[in-house]
Parts: sequence; structure tokens; C-alpha cells
Amino acid sequence: MRQKHSIEAVVDRFRPRPELKQRLAESFETALRLGEGLALVIDMDAGQESPSAAGGSALPTIAGRAGALDARAAPQVFSSRYSCPVCDYSLPELEPRLFSFNSPLGACPRCDGLGTTEFFDPARIVLHGELSLAGGAVRGWDRRNP
Repeated sequence: MRQKHSIEAVVDRFRPRPELKQRLAESFETALRLGEGLALVIDMDAGQESPSAAGGSALPTIAGRAGALDARAAPQVFSSRYSCPVCDYSLPELEPRLFSFNSPLGACPRCDGLGTTEFFDPARIVLHGELSLAGGAVRGWDRRNP
């Protein structure tokens, strides 16, 4: 039986400093490449416990296991796939036609790209809702046109 699972690999560990911008960028690009467009960033200080509380380990822990993540160290998920990594909503690659009113892809769903909406108010057309069409509910639809 085949089961889908995730394998997470640590690409780099460091405390961000201004002089490490290049290293951060390279590590992040490597993480995106290895993760096929997805990368997790974990703030090591957010889940850090004292070494004595973690059983001698300075790594964040969960359920007493050294090296695992504390619930406070929530990872930030990044995607280069034009999609939300949380809900899997995805967009096509951004192109100028997506922003054009002439294209159905870029058209406003409310006005279909026309810029205006036309509608009618049934209350202004149906004068007497309790009558049938033949009985005069809508002026001009009965047989007694004045």
C-alpha cells in the first residue's frame, strides 16, 4: 500500500543578521528547489525551551521529543507555485491578459468586464403581485391594453 507523506530537510540554520542576506537568499532558493516550490521557515527562538527543561537539548521540543517542534514554533509556509500552501487555491502564472477587461480571465465576475451592470427591479415591473399576467399583474401584458 502506498501512502503519501512528507519529508522535511533542514537546509540551513542561523540567526538572521544584515551581513547574512546573501546566505539567507541562497538557502531559501535551495529550499524552494528541493521542496519543489514549497519551503518552511521556522523561527528557532519561538519554540526554544531551556536546555534543562528539554532534557539537555537546546532544540525546540514537542511532547518531550528532542529535535521536534514546539507548538509555539509554528512554521511559515512559502510557495513559488502561485498557490496558497494552506488551502491549495492556485492561480495561473500572472500575465497582462489576466488584468484586461477584454479577456474573460481578467473580467470582473460581477459585470463580465463591461464596467456596468444592468438589472431590473421586479417590484417596479409587477404592479400587482397577487394577480396573474392575464389579470393585470404587469401593465401591458393583459389583453386590455389602454
